[in-house]
Amino acid sequence: MKKQVLIACMFAGIIGCSSNSSPNYYKASNNVLEIPSSTIISAHSMNNFPMPENNQAVVELEGFKIRDDIYDASGERVIIPKNAVISGLYNNNGQYCEISWKSVYMNEKNFKAKKAPISVLNLIEQSVCEPTVAIKKGNVINIKFK
Repeated sequence: MKKQVLIACMFAGIIGCSSNSSPNYYKASNNVLEIPSSTIISAHSMNNFPMPENNQAVVELEGFKIRDDIYDASGERVIIPKNAVISGLYNNNGQYCEISWKSVYMNEKNFKAKKAPISVLNLIEQSVCEPTVAIKKGNVINIKFK
């Protein structure tokens, strides 16, 4: 009897695993061009950014974690999932501050390993930041597609 219950539970588990109720995620490399222009991505800084000292500009490549799923124009397909990481080149000389966006990584692990980047170099406008205020870990940056 115990053997039959165990087999029935295993069978039910297999059936439960086969149902797909989660949203469809597609490879971003095939679909970033499908993100509508003027789309705003909200992301938060994963690290603190230093302020320039002694007239030395600060230039660092850093990651920002995307806060919400980014969809195609129909709003039905997720192109970039929530918690993906977008890399940006932070440049602050004390007079002007900007972030130039480079690549999207589908998760933090890929970002840290610099594995499977998807270029967004020409798709996203540079973000302007306040040159006299350092960006702190957790600060939100809005990123706009061209």
